Amino acid sequence: MKWLLDKKSFVVAALPAFNEERTIARVVLLARRHVDMVVCDDGSRDITAEIAERLGALVVRHRKNMGKGAALRTALGNVDVQSDETCAKSEQRRQTA
Repeated sequence: MKWLLDKKSFVVAALPAFNEERTIARVVLLARRHVDMVVCDDGSRDITAEIAERLGALVVRHRKNMGKGAALRTALGNVDVQSDETCAKSEQRRQTA
């Protein structure tokens, strides 16, 4: 599943996470002030993904730990960007729905 980011200019932070329930909240809260967050939960056995999701990060999950590189590729591979014109049309559709 790809997420559509519809901002004129933006920065996306891709965060690989493995069993980070103790620290993920702080990182997501701080980073979301400035950027869109995409967290790849890399096979965690704790509640890392649930915490990140509740705090507004976009979360994708690996069933098993695949490593930092794979997690980064997965996170960034699930982001798509729209042009300004497409964003305007999407916003119009949302407002009339």
